[in-house]
Amino acid sequence: MPVGRFSLRDLPPKIAAHVGRAARLTFPPQGQTSDVALAEQRGRAVVVKRCAHRVYIDWLRRERVVLEALAGSELPIPSLLAYADTEAKGVPVVWLVMTPLAGEPLLGALVRAT
Repeated sequence: MPVGRFSLRDLPPKIAAHVGRAARLTFPPQGQTSDVALAEQRGRAVVVKRCAHRVYIDWLRRERVVLEALAGSELPIPSLLAYADTEAKGVPVVWLVMTPLAGEPLLGALVRAT
């Protein structure tokens, strides 16, 4: 089961089409439910999420549904760019690409909270 960081070579074609072949991936501090990278190329950035953990995979699937449901609302939410439900070595793997939002990651805010 894939866990941790991934490379551009790991991206399914549907996801790679929104990232770019020469994108630079950085991996911010994150929780344990998905692998998350910020992909930047030529001044454009997208967020790539991958989940292969059987306990959390449905969370990423639901995140897609929520992003689609809230699209066009006045709420400050990321735009869903791509989604892929794949498999690696017999294990389901879900990928999601969305636009980034300005602000501080939740994990950082929680660590600093008193």
